[in-house]
Amino acid sequence: RYDSMAAENEAALDAQVAPSDEDVIAEGEAAKIHLDVLRTVKESQFQHGLRYNDYQRYRQYCARRLHRIRKSINFTHGKKEVSKMEIPLAKVTCDRWLLLLLVDAERAWSYAMQLRDDMSNAALPGRVRHHLIGRLRKACSIASEFRKLCADTATQRTQLEAEAYEAHMEGTLNLETEQWATALEKFLRVQAIYESVAGIMAGSARELCEQRLAEVEPSIKYCKFHIARESGGSTDASELLKMTAASSSANQALRGKLEGVLAEARKAQAGQVVDVDWLGESVAVKNDVVRDSILSGQQVQLQYQSSSTRDEKIELLDKAVVIWSEAAEKAAAEASAATAKSTGGGKAEAQINALKSLRAYSNYQRLTKLIERDLVVMAEVTSSSQGSSSVTSVSRNDGADIEEARQQIALFDRLLIHCEDLAEIDGVSGHANTIQDLELQRLCYKAERAACIATVQAAEKKWPEASALLQRAQEIHERARQVVSQSNASKDGSNRLASVSKAIRTRTARIRAAHASQTTSSSQTLESAMQNLSLGNNVEAEAPLASRLHQYDQKLASGTSKQVSMAQLPPPLMPIAAKPVFYDLALNHVEFPDLSEKAKKKGFLSGLWG
Repeated sequence: RYDSMAAENEAALDAQVAPSDEDVIAEGEAAKIHLDVLRTVKESQFQHGLRYNDYQRYRQYCARRLHRIRKSINFTHGKKEVSKMEIPLAKVTCDRWLLLLLVDAERAWSYAMQLRDDMSNAALPGRVRHHLIGRLRKACSIASEFRKLCADTATQRTQLEAEAYEAHMEGTLNLETEQWATALEKFLRVQAIYESVAGIMAGSARELCEQRLAEVEPSIKYCKFHIARESGGSTDASELLKMTAASSSANQALRGKLEGVLAEARKAQAGQVVDVDWLGESVAVKNDVVRDSILSGQQVQLQYQSSSTRDEKIELLDKAVVIWSEAAEKAAAEASAATAKSTGGGKAEAQINALKSLRAYSNYQRLTKLIERDLVVMAEVTSSSQGSSSVTSVSRNDGADIEEARQQIALFDRLLIHCEDLAEIDGVSGHANTIQDLELQRLCYKAERAACIATVQAAEKKWPEASALLQRAQEIHERARQVVSQSNASKDGSNRLASVSKAIRTRTARIRAAHASQTTSSSQTLESAMQNLSLGNNVEAEAPLASRLHQYDQKLASGTSKQVSMAQLPPPLMPIAAKPVFYDLALNHVEFPDLSEKAKKKGFLSGLWG
């Protein structure tokens, strides 16, 4: 079911790309067919597998489309005998005849690229390579027929693109067979054609031409590199790294060859003595094991300098961290082995000291790459947080700003740990310039960290804490400024301090604006609530405010209540205890008169009968 649906979609695409005979507007016998070769090829490759370097899927698509084109123009081989059929010029009235050869060439080329991917896992790679070159020759042959057919039937622009397509196929074949001069000639021809076409085109057509030029440029440099190498020139590994980074992922043949030559260049450099600059001193790397790791780290650094995207930078920095960690471990192991074998001589002691310096150098480079990686992530977080330009964004309810601030705080914590680890490396404490630079970095990170924490506190409406933290950030920034003024700080240090100052000012302004907005809103709410207070009984509240002081009135706090009763007037009557006339505080001190004489004397029986 999936195959049938895919076939229907591809057939619909063919109907859009290849118009029928009636769509070609002819003007007598001078009618010419137009086919946008580069756009047709690029769209087919992008939609059918080459976005993920799946050449097998693209080859199968080309085979299916070729069969459909043959049926649409009634140019099939039949079922009994298959023989090569020449295309009659008289029948070439639409661009499907041109597509017949173009798709056939693409099928042969994609098969060759598929074989290149399979060659690394093949039992007999020599046979696979032979088959690969055969398919490339087949693609070149079909591309030549395509150019000749376009020369007789197509427009001038189609003829130019067909010529460029043939030159690109032949250049790919010559690059695979290591015919550098011929390949350079073909690629230069492709470059010249697409530069001329791009100069007269606009919009997406021009972008496609520029994309093709960017794909061809690394191949041209690679051919020039090999021509110079065969004529006695030197092998520059940095130039190879730049070409490898510039080559597109679709150009698998070129990337494979570049990586092979780069491996040869590393082997050639491994036999030479490499010097590294560590704390103002030149340290010779004479150990082969350590030298290989240091060269790999330096080459990754060159790749990092030529990288542009965030993901590529992070990937290269992670790779550099692993390489420098291995270099430090190798240097430590070699130093321990040399110490165990040492018999106490000046030469052996110098070798051990050099290995220890290389270990410290490798650890320094590792921590530096970790700092650079965190700064790349920090730049990404900062750029995303700058999308909210509102001055009151610190108090957003969605919590996005506070989450970004917390991410920055975690990154600053890691940066401070890395700075402390750098200061603890052997030899760094005795180097004044390095210590001053690390102190400047540490103060800048601490100042920005305090400002980020102030943002978090402001988001939680803790304004006194936020104000105190901003003041703390200003004090740390002032200390960093004194360090810059007292030392010979580099341009990077001054730029870093200026960036920190700008960040602190920005956060301070946003927090103050948010606080002012919050204060104004609270004052307006309180004023509105006071105006709604009343002493009457005709109110919405169930009971007067004086009788329910222990309850929280949401309407009164938000200001949505139109009228609030403070007390009931007149107040209701309620029973209370009677107040005595006087208090008998002096009862114990009062002397009562003697009334015994006035009391009536009674007999013994008087009490019984009254």
